[in-house]
Amino acid sequence: MDAPNLLDAEWKRNDVMRKIGKLYDMIWVYGPPEFYDPLTGLDVPANVRTKMKFVGFLQRALSKNQEPDHRPKGDYILVTTGGGGDGAELIHSVIHAYQQDPSLDHRALIVLGPYMPAKKRRKLMRKGADIPFIEMIEFDNRMEELIAGAKAVVAMGGYNTYCEILSFDKPALIVPRVAPRQEQLIRARRAAELGLIEMLLPEEADDAVRFAAALKVLPDRDPPSKTNPGLTLLGLGHISEIVEDWIDERPHQHLSIVEG
Repeated sequence: MDAPNLLDAEWKRNDVMRKIGKLYDMIWVYGPPEFYDPLTGLDVPANVRTKMKFVGFLQRALSKNQEPDHRPKGDYILVTTGGGGDGAELIHSVIHAYQQDPSLDHRALIVLGPYMPAKKRRKLMRKGADIPFIEMIEFDNRMEELIAGAKAVVAMGGYNTYCEILSFDKPALIVPRVAPRQEQLIRARRAAELGLIEMLLPEEADDAVRFAAALKVLPDRDPPSKTNPGLTLLGLGHISEIVEDWIDERPHQHLSIVEG
């Protein structure tokens, strides 16, 4: 998913549309049709369009293993940048908001991400060390638990994080990446239009007073299930139905068992 003008130029350069029409039997779109058509604004051949199936968003769930719950005790806002490779600016903006507004006293758990450059990671850890309401960790391999336990989520809005926000029904404030790709921006704008999340552009989040005000009210925001109760996460079920149809369509094969 990207801005139509950018996607169109890239796909024409690589002859993508023709290759999709020739080489693929089916195209799964991970989202409902009423949310966003990722090929909007493009000249889509009929043989590509007819192969598209909007399967819906993917429901996420907590692990069923018996490992002890490692979520922090008490209420907290979770701040996550996904992989973290380009998330330093969001973390800086969160820290700056806490520094500029002493009345912002929500506890914040910040997960920097495994791909954040070490130099930026160390700088942010030092910068946030003096703020009593901020706890910062580098990585957690059970992010679903942290999201499920949070009062609200602040994120950049990549696909996985977005599905987790919807799955665990959390109020969310999204500050999307806007370059070089606009995937997160498109998703966040559409979700904001539907009332699912609150969105600030990066330059708006740079305004510490404005960002602090948004963080203060975030835990009291209605969750997605109340702002848009008709949205369901049916992707896994729909995919299972498609695969089941494929299995049913295969020629029946006879199995011979030879004892020896």
